[in-house]
Amino acid sequence: MPLEEGFFAGRALAVSQVKTEYFVWMDDDFWLDTDANIPYMANFLDETGFDLVFGSIGKAQIKWESFNKLVLEPAEDGFCFSRVELPNRIPVKGFEDQCHVVQIARNFFMGRTLTAGSVRHDPVFGQRGHREYFLDGVGKLRAAWCSPPQTKHDHACVKGKDDFVDEYKAKRAGGGSDKEKKEFNVQIHAYWWYRSYAQCMSEP
Repeated sequence: MPLEEGFFAGRALAVSQVKTEYFVWMDDDFWLDTDANIPYMANFLDETGFDLVFGSIGKAQIKWESFNKLVLEPAEDGFCFSRVELPNRIPVKGFEDQCHVVQIARNFFMGRTLTAGSVRHDPVFGQRGHREYFLDGVGKLRAAWCSPPQTKHDHACVKGKDDFVDEYKAKRAGGGSDKEKKEFNVQIHAYWWYRSYAQCMSEP
């Protein structure tokens, strides 16, 4: 696809070309080793009929990971969105000791191509997008998080000082300077409120 068409547009194109029953997705600063256990994820989807299964991430932000339920409640002129902790963990039958139901987690997951691949990746979210896909999947996709599959997360690749790192940061963050980043955030947040018909939001 053409250069700089965006993250979600690229993900949508990639998933649309998948010919296998399942696909695996992870961020560009994740990496896999023998702990990834991809066969476990495929077996989980085979046995349960779920649409998404998330794996664990080395050095994960535990507080972030625990807020795995999405709530949309009517407000006066739209909806209020919250990301909260599930009040009670719901284990998955047959995988009770290792897997539980979630609605959102971090970007290491296996999806069922026919169902998870059918939820739209809004191409407006070019540099940054996460909750939007899972929010659009509420009521359409069944998802779970399992502890055995594990990926590693390493930001070291973007901590250096060279032209490649500067270009990467600029494209991912929506601009290199603080002013450009601020303008980018204002634009993307304004669109998020509009597309989600939301007037308030709360997340950790």
